[in-house]
Amino acid sequence: IQEAAERMGALRDAIGYGVDIGIDFHGRVHKAMAKQLARELDGVREDSRLVVLDAVVAVDRERRAAGRQADQALVRYLWPTRHDADPVASIQLELLERVTRVALMDSLREALGKAYSPGASSRLSHYWPGYGTFEIIAPVALSEVPATEAAIRDTVSRLRSAPIDADMLLRARQPMIEALHNALKSNGGWLALVDRAQGEAERIDRYLEAEKRLLAIAAKDVQDAALRFLDVGQALEIVVLPEGAEVPKE
Repeated sequence: IQEAAERMGALRDAIGYGVDIGIDFHGRVHKAMAKQLARELDGVREDSRLVVLDAVVAVDRERRAAGRQADQALVRYLWPTRHDADPVASIQLELLERVTRVALMDSLREALGKAYSPGASSRLSHYWPGYGTFEIIAPVALSEVPATEAAIRDTVSRLRSAPIDADMLLRARQPMIEALHNALKSNGGWLALVDRAQGEAERIDRYLEAEKRLLAIAAKDVQDAALRFLDVGQALEIVVLPEGAEVPKE
């Protein structure tokens, strides 16, 4: 993954930031690797985003993998959100993503007694007004699907019902602050800002104001974002099971 990210960074540095990049995976990676690889490649340079990811996972490969891993399942929740025009709303959703990830790790380990690695991601469209998604995903053992669903619903409900404590806010926010501090330690980070100086000058101000805006977000703001976007009753739930398997009963 690191090698692929380095190649992508070198490509972006070579061609500049006025050209969009698309990648065809040709189904050469499995879905767990594809998700992690896509995230790393998408953020390899500040403000450098992939436009297209094609043939990310081959169906036949996943069918074969399911046959080999008959006890594995995937639980996924998806919500519609918004586009990225509002910098304050965007960074609030990014912080909600980090908070959700921390809360899920704690709740799933408590509920299942195992060190699963659930994920949360906020994707806001830069091009399509009103379009964005917030996703929770958890790979678990087949027998633990009902408990995982219950733990996810409970976690989201708690994020909506009351503000998070100071410790969770710090655990979620500190990595974001460190990422902002590190963004301009490479030529790529500087070039990303310079490239947008004329066409999207507001993006420079957005970066410069990001830390102040992030520090201004209170626990109540995170709760308000969860209340607005993460209604469990409105989520699209997808449960991926091995071929021929039935959904376990609670």
